[in-house]
Amino acid sequence: GLLEDELRPLQFMSIPVYHAKGFADNTSEKELAGVVKVAIRSLPLREDTSFVAENLLENKVNRKRALKEALNKKEKKRRLDRIHEEEMARWEPEEDFATMGKDEFLEVQRIAGGGDLASGPTEVTVRVYVIRGRDLRTSDPTGLCDPYLIVNQRGLKKRYGKREDRVERTLSPWFYKVFQFQTDVPGDSIVDINVYDWEKRGKDILLGTCSIDIEDRFFSPVWVQNLSETPPLEMRPLLLPDSDTPQGFLEMFVEIHEGHDAPPPAFPLQPPPVMEVELRCVTFGARKVVNKDVGGKNDLFFKLTLVGLDRTQTRFTEAQETDTHWFATDGRGSFNFRNIFRFELPIARGALRISAYDRDLFSANDAIGEVTIPLTGMCRQLMRAVDNSPDGELATEATVEFKSSFTDSLSTFNIFDGAAEGRWLKLYHPSKPNECQGEVEIMLSLMPVRKAEVRPVGAGRDAPNRDPELREPVRARLSLMDPLGSLSLILGPEMLRKILIVGCCLLFIGMFAGLSVFIINDFIGAYVTIAVNQQAKKFGLDTGVSPSAGPPPIGR
Repeated sequence: GLLEDELRPLQFMSIPVYHAKGFADNTSEKELAGVVKVAIRSLPLREDTSFVAENLLENKVNRKRALKEALNKKEKKRRLDRIHEEEMARWEPEEDFATMGKDEFLEVQRIAGGGDLASGPTEVTVRVYVIRGRDLRTSDPTGLCDPYLIVNQRGLKKRYGKREDRVERTLSPWFYKVFQFQTDVPGDSIVDINVYDWEKRGKDILLGTCSIDIEDRFFSPVWVQNLSETPPLEMRPLLLPDSDTPQGFLEMFVEIHEGHDAPPPAFPLQPPPVMEVELRCVTFGARKVVNKDVGGKNDLFFKLTLVGLDRTQTRFTEAQETDTHWFATDGRGSFNFRNIFRFELPIARGALRISAYDRDLFSANDAIGEVTIPLTGMCRQLMRAVDNSPDGELATEATVEFKSSFTDSLSTFNIFDGAAEGRWLKLYHPSKPNECQGEVEIMLSLMPVRKAEVRPVGAGRDAPNRDPELREPVRARLSLMDPLGSLSLILGPEMLRKILIVGCCLLFIGMFAGLSVFIINDFIGAYVTIAVNQQAKKFGLDTGVSPSAGPPPIGR
């Protein structure tokens, strides 16, 4: 709820006054013209039964008096006042049941400037501290806005704030603004805090307004006794003139000090100190990665995206990639690659998204899976370490790491992979949230830039290569000296296996076909010989006798 709910009962009641919109005639539209403040004291009346009502009949006007009153208006007014007093004499107020004590009501009257003992207006100095806005609503096509503050006092042509102080591209801006002005109470004490959306072309758009009545606070006993020394932090809604739906909220507090000359020093409202930090991310390798290419392989690489909201609730993002492990087989990838990001603290939220892809040269890369590492906790831990150390940003403790612990090393130890330096994280695809698409080994180090510059490291595997030292990844490579091995890399193990199986099948079929030709040829030759012999016997030819000798040569 609002602070006004805690200050009740208020000394004055605020009644809005409206007039026709634009002072137009014959219109039902209205707009706020101002506020009238009243203090009301009500109490029951008890009738005096000893009063004789017939006494009022004596006040009947005869012709002579009527003529006299027609010529003398004051005479008529005196008679009516006397009748009213006689009528009111019939009733006696019951002070025990009054909504406000008589002395208290006289004090309110004195404060308001009425009566013989009225006091003059009190000079006050007002400070409005606006820390930030939250959940602002905007009609901008981008879904964001460029908000800035304008503060004005109703009834006075005084405005505080500038368009140049806008916060760009956000719905939850951090303003850190202090507005100080002087006024009198009672007087022009209603303050409007307007939030506008800066427009490059056209008129700036009013996002919402919150109003504060200084008099309600200054004259409230609850405020004077409990809240004036330490004003509470408020979350006030922003409203549009024709709507009761909050258009966002302002986090703020208000100070009220008597006098104009020497108010106490203002609270030092300023954003927290900014610290530039460096995030070092080392991708060691991958395993159990599903295959996207034909042949049971991947051209595997990782894309690392740093996303978050900075101290002004403005989105920031930066994306980098590792190198590519071409022809990665058996779901394994070797990288030993370092990516370096720089950004500023504090941040509202931050995360590092690590996405695995299969690189394609002639089409879009295939997404394999991703994992998100939250960075907000690491950033807060680093800021605490810097604040608590006398050495500040150069302290030994000013480094926060995300890597494998001893327990993780034991649980993830593999005889083929060895002990893990980083932490193994599982990858999931948004379309298959319950199916693991692989694992990646990651190590993060977060430190101030000042400390990072004392011991710099190179991106990728460039020098200076340390913390940790990254060896060349173990990868199979194409070679003209090993054409079969290169062919197996290009085709992939599954495709090569299929080709070998198909080749063996074709060879077997070829051998079977060749043997079949010889067998069929012998079978047909034997069949022809048997058929010839049968025909020879049929015609009386002895196929078993050798043919006779020919005639002797001439001349013998």
